[in-house]
Amino acid sequence: MNGPTSGGEPRPGDGAHEPSDADVEASWAEITARLGPLGEGLTEEAADLERLNRSAEPRPAGAADDVHDGDVDPGDPLDNDPEGTRATPAVGPGPRDYGVDETEEDDGYVPPEPEPLDTSDPLVTMAWIGAIGGPVATVLALILWAGAPQLFYIGALVCSLLGWGILLWRMPKDPSDDDGAVV
Repeated sequence: MNGPTSGGEPRPGDGAHEPSDADVEASWAEITARLGPLGEGLTEEAADLERLNRSAEPRPAGAADDVHDGDVDPGDPLDNDPEGTRATPAVGPGPRDYGVDETEEDDGYVPPEPEPLDTSDPLVTMAWIGAIGGPVATVLALILWAGAPQLFYIGALVCSLLGWGILLWRMPKDPSDDDGAVV
């Protein structure tokens, strides 16, 4: 079973060799012949871009400036005139190929003024300080002040319980007062 496979192709170990340079050149000539002439079937914008690329190529030192290619019109804006030269995209416009007019005002929605930050209820603020501050003060006293009097720990516990009690007392009592999410 050292011969060709069922498809007629030689196996890798059968002594198959690389194609010669002549074979590669012949295959390449066949492929390029099937493609056809360059520029055939181009869109209008791609043809303009191709003409622009050809007109921008450097000319030999002895060439006159008024000599143009056969397909480039001397009055064409895509000739070698740097003032009239503009590049056109080879593809259509993209999602950001537009300008936004910043002077227009959207009169639809005007957001309400936010409430000032200093209008919080002082009782609720003090309740939060007591509810959080009591346990924090207790932990810090246990770590840093080992000989703290018992009255300090009782005061921290009372502040904490009082803070949590005020916060629970200030909670809304009727669940039907909730308006849900307000947009």
